[in-house]
Amino acid sequence: MQARLSNSFTEMSSSDEPDLYAPSRLRVEHLEEPFGIDVARPRLSWWLPFCAREQRAYRLRTNDWDSGRVESDRHRLVEFTGPALVSRQRVECAVKVWTDKGESEWSIPVGWEMGLLHPADWTAQWIEPPEGTIPSAGKPPAWRLRHEFDMGQIPRNARLYATVHGLYEVYLNGSRIGDVELTPGYTSYAKILHTQTYDVLDLLRLGANTIDAVLSDGWYRGQVGAFRQFNQYGDRVAFVAQLELGFDDGSRQIVATGDEWAARTGAVLAADLMQGVNVDFRLEDDKSSRPERLPWTPVRIADHDLTRPRASPSPPVRCIDEVAPVAVEVCGLSAARW
Repeated sequence: MQARLSNSFTEMSSSDEPDLYAPSRLRVEHLEEPFGIDVARPRLSWWLPFCAREQRAYRLRTNDWDSGRVESDRHRLVEFTGPALVSRQRVECAVKVWTDKGESEWSIPVGWEMGLLHPADWTAQWIEPPEGTIPSAGKPPAWRLRHEFDMGQIPRNARLYATVHGLYEVYLNGSRIGDVELTPGYTSYAKILHTQTYDVLDLLRLGANTIDAVLSDGWYRGQVGAFRQFNQYGDRVAFVAQLELGFDDGSRQIVATGDEWAARTGAVLAADLMQGVNVDFRLEDDKSSRPERLPWTPVRIADHDLTRPRASPSPPVRCIDEVAPVAVEVCGLSAARW
């Protein structure tokens, strides 16, 4: 847990089990410690204390707000009724209840952090790779977008907000950010763009830093459905991201997508949800000088709106296991070439 409640709360870490008669598994929008949510009035849920059969009242409390005793038997999806929440705000909350067994102690607190709630919170611009003639459906390569920036002091916190027309992965100083696959997820892209928020503090370093993004077609313009239709929402992939660094002196540094970013293709020669992925691992190394590798070139600024980003409510898609091949065959290439 990133912050502690005021000392009026029982001092317990998020991994402790309460040894008192108290509610448990306090969650916000079904999540534990969520980042970047954009529900104006988040909903809280909790389990009743052990052996309690019914709830008669509850009380919620944060650092600066107290609901007082509320006569209600509801303990699932109870709307937060405290002061209006603002972008980036960090909130921690605990609950106590009155049940048929009496008054409980305070629960272990749960924390959440608001995302970017308004289009004006974004200073980033949409960027597109400099694609010329786009290959036929299922054949476009994945594009790499890159930007280098300097950081003069260690931040107190660091958040990356990102979404895309297509699919994306983001890397900071060579390390992948997060472990969720197929981001940002499928939506009706013309109306909603799921947006992810990441804590990237541990991946930053003093001095020079590099942020990379890999973009592919996904559901946005790739082949989908039984008839393998493509370009359902557009014919160009695009990316928008905003890295916000907060320092102890109250200052902030924002690293956002814009015209200082560069693009080129890389090792992923084609990526499609229907036809799979074609990778040339000889092109993975940035030092490779093979003729197939394109030079870094400036990105294009795209005129897409920022009214559609919404915090993703979807359960994450993650890799949970890897299957080792039983054999590897090299087709069409001699061993000497490899």
